[in-house]
Amino acid sequence: MRPIKLKMTAFGPYVKPLELDFEKGLGNENFFLIHGATGSGKTTILDAICYALYGESSGGGRTGKMMRSEQALATEKTEIEFIFSLRNKTYRIVRNPQYMRPKQRGDGFTEEKASASIYENGQFIETKDVSEYVRGLLKFDSEQFRQVVVLPQGAFQKFLLAKSDVRQSVLNMIFNADFFKRVEDELKLRALNAKNIFDSLTKDKNKLLDDAKDVTGAENLSETDLPMLIANFTEQLNAAQTQLKILEDKTRDAQKNFSDGEALSKLFDDLAKKSQILIDEQKSLGQILDKLSAAKIELDKRTAEESLRKDLERLTTQLADKKKSLAELQSKRANLKLAEKSAQESQIKVDGLVKKKKSCDDTMTKLTAEVAELQDAPAKLVVAKQKLEDAKSREKLLKDISDLRKKITAAEKNLATATQNYNAADEKLSAMRKAQISGSAARLSKNLVDGEPCPVCGAIHHPKLATSDSSIPTDAQIKSVESDLQTLTNTKNNATEYLAKLKGELTTKEKTLAESVQVMTVADAQAEVNKISANVDTLNDHRKRIENGKNVTAKTVAELEQAQDDHKKILANLNNLRGEVTATERDIDEKYRTNPKLLDDEISSATKRLNELNSAFKQAQDNFNRLNNQAAAQKSTVTASQKNKDEISAQVNGKTLPDMKTLETIRDDTQQAERSAFKAKTKFETQLERLKKISEN
Repeated sequence: MRPIKLKMTAFGPYVKPLELDFEKGLGNENFFLIHGATGSGKTTILDAICYALYGESSGGGRTGKMMRSEQALATEKTEIEFIFSLRNKTYRIVRNPQYMRPKQRGDGFTEEKASASIYENGQFIETKDVSEYVRGLLKFDSEQFRQVVVLPQGAFQKFLLAKSDVRQSVLNMIFNADFFKRVEDELKLRALNAKNIFDSLTKDKNKLLDDAKDVTGAENLSETDLPMLIANFTEQLNAAQTQLKILEDKTRDAQKNFSDGEALSKLFDDLAKKSQILIDEQKSLGQILDKLSAAKIELDKRTAEESLRKDLERLTTQLADKKKSLAELQSKRANLKLAEKSAQESQIKVDGLVKKKKSCDDTMTKLTAEVAELQDAPAKLVVAKQKLEDAKSREKLLKDISDLRKKITAAEKNLATATQNYNAADEKLSAMRKAQISGSAARLSKNLVDGEPCPVCGAIHHPKLATSDSSIPTDAQIKSVESDLQTLTNTKNNATEYLAKLKGELTTKEKTLAESVQVMTVADAQAEVNKISANVDTLNDHRKRIENGKNVTAKTVAELEQAQDDHKKILANLNNLRGEVTATERDIDEKYRTNPKLLDDEISSATKRLNELNSAFKQAQDNFNRLNNQAAAQKSTVTASQKNKDEISAQVNGKTLPDMKTLETIRDDTQQAERSAFKAKTKFETQLERLKKISEN
């Protein structure tokens, strides 16, 4: 990294902007010296470089908040701009610390947030953390940078005395020695992996030999024994397979004999069952034929009642028609009562709408008269509101004048205090300057040695040295008092300007008050506004009520006309219903009109008898059909049962019932011997397969 330019503003002792141009001032020189008296700001240059890069000072003990110059004006911004070159690229960093500054509006202070930005060859770099980005560029963190680059007092000694791992880390970055460390680590890792693989393979081989011992039962076994063991197990497996084949043939023959005997036994059982089924089906057929004969007699009896059922059907139809006419009469009578009631209600509605229309006309007349009386209320309200605004403006002006007079009194006291403090500091500074001038000879005499020339007159003999009775102020002490005096000067000037500003504002407002016209009080003006506002509200309300009243009146007139038309229609319908009731009464017998229950009883009696006859006929008919179908189905069943019995009889003709217990014992014994031989063969196969797999592995 090569520094190019450093600019500091309100940073440490550098109050005014200061720019150090390394490129212009040094040219191609690689070494330069920063020198000056103690406290002159040498370390601050290093602080500025470190702070621009990492947001920390060169010594690491001062934070960004401590970097702002105490003599900086409130409006000046503390900022560091550092330009440097690295690997043929130019970088520019602009950073400012966090500090408190006066608010732009109002009194008090606000916090100026810390910020930083970095540019590469003039292009802004998007990054959340500039310090972290710089660490990636320089390959140093702030602590390492202070130890090997900036070299503040004592920092390089700290590096030399640091632990080996700390120095190793820094030297690796400087000389890029990480490559050799990576090679060393890689070789160690490969050697470790090779050893781990060898140990793992040895462990796997021993485990395989243990598995072979488990298979064979041998105690001492090596990989050279495996081929012989495999040959022995192969011979045993071949013998077991031959024995299994013999037993499989015997088992197959025994199973066939058992299955044939089982099938023949089943035929004898089926023959006995089919014979019994045939007997049962023949008995059921006889019972069904007896029931069918009785059902035929009952059906013939119910068929003879056909003429009686038809007479009852005609009677029930006639009585139902009379029932319907009687129901129509009752419905028309009910409608007549409803029509009479509707006519009464319609008349009441017409009378009510007539009264409502008269009420609307009276209300509209009254509201129109009141609106005429309040017509000029809005204009009066505008005048009253203007009077209220004038009264409020005068009242505020009086309050502002009172507040300004109080502020002027306080400002005069502040100015007197500031003037007194300024005078005292000015007198103190003059006295210190006089004391320093008068004590200069005494200060020089302290360093004179007889035989060495005087820096003022050149004499080598100093017979009478100047002395001073009081302490001589130093330049730093005088500079501190000068700084205090400058602050008090600013305070005094600010107090003078503020007092002049307040007096100017007071003069302006008093002039405005003198030119204003006497107006009403705010309370009286507000009361007048409230009174006229109420009249305006009443006027607006009456106008809305008049508009609404017009709509209500028009709606009432329309409703009245509609109600009168409806009433005429209701009266016409009432007359029609009265004529229909009279005509229907002439078509119904007197006994049914006076006693409707008599008609219901006659209908119920005829319907009941008809239902009984119809039900009996249908039941007899259904019973005969059901039994007839059952008889036909049962005959088919008997025929099928006879056929099944004959088929089985033909299959067992000339054969005897087999001894199933003996056949089952022979089958079970041969199956058990076969299973034992199969287990022996499977065991040899499993052992042989495991030995082959172990040998292969």
